[in-house]
Amino acid sequence: MEKKKIFAAVLAMLVLCLTLAGCGGKKEDPETSIKVYTKALLHEDDEALKKVGMKKEDVHKELRDSFADGFLSTSGGYYTREQANRIAESYIKKLKKVDIGASGSKVDGDTATVELYVSQIDMTPLNDASLIRRLQRELVKHKEIKTREQKLDFATDFLAKTVEELNVTGAKSIVVECKYDGKVRMWVPKDPEKFKADLDEALVKG
Repeated sequence: MEKKKIFAAVLAMLVLCLTLAGCGGKKEDPETSIKVYTKALLHEDDEALKKVGMKKEDVHKELRDSFADGFLSTSGGYYTREQANRIAESYIKKLKKVDIGASGSKVDGDTATVELYVSQIDMTPLNDASLIRRLQRELVKHKEIKTREQKLDFATDFLAKTVEELNVTGAKSIVVECKYDGKVRMWVPKDPEKFKADLDEALVKG
């Protein structure tokens, strides 16, 4: 009977350790953690989102609003929020094509630094004067488009398609300061808002 009790206790401990994803195991390395964290933000990857405790709808909304806000602030107030969101959705699709890598982690207790690499989205075509000429030529082909609202709606679709066709190229690195989060059992950015700002800047080329 005593042996059965000991066996049951050992079995219970084993199940508990497996449930907690490793009893007394090593911490996940900072490079892997930050890659997963970035994958959750840029790719909206289900497994990565679950691991870092984020909701896809929240991440998607933040990505969309961030791009749309920037677009609206530089477009002279001509476009509506709905139109800006449509263009933002094309950008979010493009983010899923971005490659993510990490190296050179340095750990000091429960803090660390990691060098994160992301490929860049070449925005040069959006700043090219020929883009306006191309849009004007397309509008000429569509005689049925007459009102200002119709023209802006057509321009929205034109810009969304242009964003979808942007090239993803090269690589840009940023240094990420991390801390170990025992709740999610992984390394996360020490300052999430700074990380997002640095990441946004690194992603854009041109």
